[in-house]
Amino acid sequence: MTSTVLVGRPGEALTRHTEGNLLVLGGHAAARGHGPGTTGRYCAEHARGPVAVVAGPHF
Repeated sequence: MTSTVLVGRPGEALTRHTEGNLLVLGGHAAARGHGPGTTGRYCAEHARGPVAVVAGPHF
C-alpha cells in the first residue's frame, strides 16, 4: 500500500488525483444517513470516474 499527501482543497485534490479511477469516500454525514458531505458532493459532480460514498465509523 502507498500513501499520498494531496495539497489543495479536498474535493479538487481528490478528483485531480484519481483521474478516472474509482474514488471511495467515507464520512460522518454518510454514516448519519445525511448523504455525502461537501467534499463528497463536489467529487460526485466533478470526478472523471465513478465515486462511491460509504458510511464511515461512528466517532
